[in-house]
Amino acid sequence: MRYFLVIEADTDDGDYITSVNLVTQEQMKQYAIIIKAIEACPQRHNCIVDYANGIERYNSDKDKNAQSLYGNLPHWKSFEEMLPRHEYLSYGIHTVVKMYLIEGTIIAM
Repeated sequence: MRYFLVIEADTDDGDYITSVNLVTQEQMKQYAIIIKAIEACPQRHNCIVDYANGIERYNSDKDKNAQSLYGNLPHWKSFEEMLPRHEYLSYGIHTVVKMYLIEGTIIAM
């Protein structure tokens, strides 16, 4: 059986993008702490990542960026690689809206 971690994020005022990532059961166990931390984040923007500048930064709301919030958690860097990125725009995301795990198989590629 295969598992897919689906992450939906907001890039700017309701412009949502989604990533679908093939993951193992072991990876899901590793990412559980990060997922819980994002879900429990008290600030308005729970996952600020700026891909345009190749850095993560603080926004005008003074919310902490993702690296500041989660960078000390194990496996953050590999989890960060699964966050959605816009195909044509270079700016990043500010809020993870939904995350869910789908169990299934690939029918065709």
